[in-house]
Amino acid sequence: MRVARDALAEAGSGPDGIGCVIPHGTGTPHNDELEYRVLREVFGERVAELPCSASRHSSGTPPGPPPRSPRWAPR
Repeated sequence: MRVARDALAEAGSGPDGIGCVIPHGTGTPHNDELEYRVLREVFGERVAELPCSASRHSSGTPPGPPPRSPRWAPR
């Protein structure tokens, strides 16, 4: 949740300024539940109306670890 809120703050926006979310989308029950909890916490009741999209179904998962943004790396 902190990363999502930090990203909004860095963009100078708030939850109402977001028109679509592209979640990580692993498609596993555990990760999907965690992602939903974060979206619900950040966007509140609006999460039910917020469009979501995912490209993973067409691009698959590339081999190797995902790229990391240095500013989001664990401290």
